[in-house]
Amino acid sequence: MSLNTPCVKGLLIRFATITILSAGFVMTPTISWSQSVQFPTPTPPPQSAVKISTILKANLDRLGNTSPSAEARRKAYALMLEGQRHMWTGNRTRNRTRSTASLRSAQSSFIAAANTDPRLAEVYTALAELEISLNAQESAVDEAIALGELAIRIDPNNFGSLRLLGRFYSYRSRVGSGPFDRKLGDTAVQHWTKMVELDPRNAEAWAFLSAFYERFGNEDKRIEALRSWISSAAPLDSQFYSAVMGSSETLAPASASLKLGAALLNAGRNAEAIGVISPIVVDSPDNATAAELLKDAVNTADASTAAAAVEALQAAVYANPENVGLMIILAEVYERTGRTEDLNRLFTSAVERLRGQNVVAASEIRAAYGDMQYRQEQYSEAARSYREAVAMRLGDGEGIEVEDGREFIIEVMSRLIRTERATGNDSGVEKAIEESRRLFGKDDLFADRQLISYYRETGKRDRALTVVRELRKRMPDDGGFLRLEATLLTETGKVEEGVKLITDLMKAPVAANPERNTLLDDEFSNYLFISSLYSQAGRGKDAADAANKALSVAKSPERQQIAKLTLATAQNAGGDFAGAESTLRSILKTSPNNPIALNNLGYFLIERNERLAEAKEMIEKALRSDPTNPSYLDSLGWAHYKLGSYTEAERFLREAARHDPSSATIQDHLGDVLKKQGKEDAAKTAWERAVLLSSDQAAVTRIREKLRKK
Repeated sequence: MSLNTPCVKGLLIRFATITILSAGFVMTPTISWSQSVQFPTPTPPPQSAVKISTILKANLDRLGNTSPSAEARRKAYALMLEGQRHMWTGNRTRNRTRSTASLRSAQSSFIAAANTDPRLAEVYTALAELEISLNAQESAVDEAIALGELAIRIDPNNFGSLRLLGRFYSYRSRVGSGPFDRKLGDTAVQHWTKMVELDPRNAEAWAFLSAFYERFGNEDKRIEALRSWISSAAPLDSQFYSAVMGSSETLAPASASLKLGAALLNAGRNAEAIGVISPIVVDSPDNATAAELLKDAVNTADASTAAAAVEALQAAVYANPENVGLMIILAEVYERTGRTEDLNRLFTSAVERLRGQNVVAASEIRAAYGDMQYRQEQYSEAARSYREAVAMRLGDGEGIEVEDGREFIIEVMSRLIRTERATGNDSGVEKAIEESRRLFGKDDLFADRQLISYYRETGKRDRALTVVRELRKRMPDDGGFLRLEATLLTETGKVEEGVKLITDLMKAPVAANPERNTLLDDEFSNYLFISSLYSQAGRGKDAADAANKALSVAKSPERQQIAKLTLATAQNAGGDFAGAESTLRSILKTSPNNPIALNNLGYFLIERNERLAEAKEMIEKALRSDPTNPSYLDSLGWAHYKLGSYTEAERFLREAARHDPSSATIQDHLGDVLKKQGKEDAAKTAWERAVLLSSDQAAVTRIREKLRKK
């Protein structure tokens, strides 16, 4: 792997590796203390040359407990200074040829110093850094590590090599992203821990330690490391940290504070989290990450703890009155703490103040007010707020002719339709949909999609089917509407009619309509869709047969695995739990690290309350390959719930919700976990969000039953 990129090449220790060569000289096998060793001018060495670390280690082993003379130490030190001078010149010369020549001369001087005094630890560190500078091939990391280890062998407190080894083991462990190597991570932690013993205010060491503790799942140590990072000296160089952890990551104290706030929030220490995040919001009102974290902290805290954020938010809103996000968070705090008058005053005054200055902000605030009213079941007031928000954004316009503001109005109209739906008033819903049709034009599909969704979710699937068929007459080659018709047929108990739509399409020659959607002619994709229809209808065997057909036409290994994953889902849905497990294990036999198979098998076991510990281990393995995947985070949170570890369950589910705020399943699971912990208000909030997000009427009914019981 080549690491020859600008962000990496510019590191203090250039982050790359080479096969370390002897630079055209022959090192004497014996150590002479009476004279310095002369080296010829370096020339390009052969690829088979012995590694520097191997020769220097042999010299050091031969020396044993013998100490070099004072004269040898003096000469070695002078050679090391000479090498540093060459290295300084090479790193500052723009001419590439001259730079390489200087660095090779530095290498010769350092090796001469190591030959003269093998116990001069700093020379090995310098050679490790120099080897990295000379080339950019992955294999040289091993050589740099070997040289660094020689320095640590001589002087366990050699700061330069401790940092070098900490960096390289951190890189090799993939602590920033990818499949994490725990063994290499442990080694990196040993070096960083030694570093902070020598320099307790080293920001880089604490930052990496916090990242490793997060990987290890040790939240207490992570929080301790983050606090130490915040109190550390301002770092001069953060390029290496950014290269390993991600280009957006820095060693700035503000970054540590955000991470600490998130860690405290995950640990359920809401009051501390609010105390850490609030000052960031006050100082940087436009910091969206800090604002979102504070919102999460407020939403999960009890009323008294949430109130602690009011002063900070009020100051931030006052300093930045057009920051809609901050204003909404403050409004939510007022809502959580029962300050209804403050809530109403905040919204109404903001809208009036901004109406003539910033129409965009004013309309967004009015829409947010509608959201608050909706949550309080003030449906008529919420509908009025949504309509006013749309009117503000439109101004004097009759319809939407430009893209500016279109997404906002689509979202607000969706909320308006949802609000009218909550009242159970069919005429109100249809009126809102017709308003949408007038706004977007008769050729726009938004209103039709909303009408289909409404009919579908209220059980009027025959009416939804009628609308879809009318749309298909207008757009016969639209694959999405064809599959939607098949889905609706399945939902109305006519799965065979739905399947026939797809199979008839598969029989028709492509030449009959060369302009139709190419997706519809993908045999593999069509079999997978048929499998999903049969699974939906509860016909597991037919679903499995269709998945097997998809498997038979899958030409690539990737498609074969997708087909097997679909097959396992069909088997599980059909009650063939043993078959589902066997299929997933067959994937894992050839691809033991397949994260989807690991997650799905783990989740299937959890849902059946079988082998929970094994299931949790599989999901953890899947998560290690993709630490921010919301599905894997949800599965792990649900595993902890089933195991009775409610604090851990909440931590992972909140992280899942942060990465996928639109998942009804995650919010439903989170509500269950919060209920188990006695956090009644927070559980209610999560379930309400799940209802709003869910498109499955059966799931909505089930979740509403939980809310009713509460």
